[in-house]
Amino acid sequence: MRGRDYDPGGCERLLARMLWESPKLTGAACTRDPRLFDSRDPDESVDAAADRHEQAVALCWQCPALTACREYADSLSSYRRVDGVIAARAPARMQTAGRPRKKAS
Repeated sequence: MRGRDYDPGGCERLLARMLWESPKLTGAACTRDPRLFDSRDPDESVDAAADRHEQAVALCWQCPALTACREYADSLSSYRRVDGVIAARAPARMQTAGRPRKKAS
């Protein structure tokens, strides 16, 4: 790596710390179809992502690990927050690039 010394042990320590700090979400519904919970793919329409996220949120509400998941999600600092669905919370629906819509009069 340019400008920094590469420490392979550092990668292992970081991974171990991430796993150690992650909650034990036994039986979590998100493990059945993790793709539903991902943030919007650049090639995916806003509507398709919103539909997928609605499915993910519905799974969350049936999940036995929802309480623990929500506690974990609430404990994350802003830079560690998930871009996709977590703890039955979907990301804000983002519009595609283009002209702003006119306000209804």
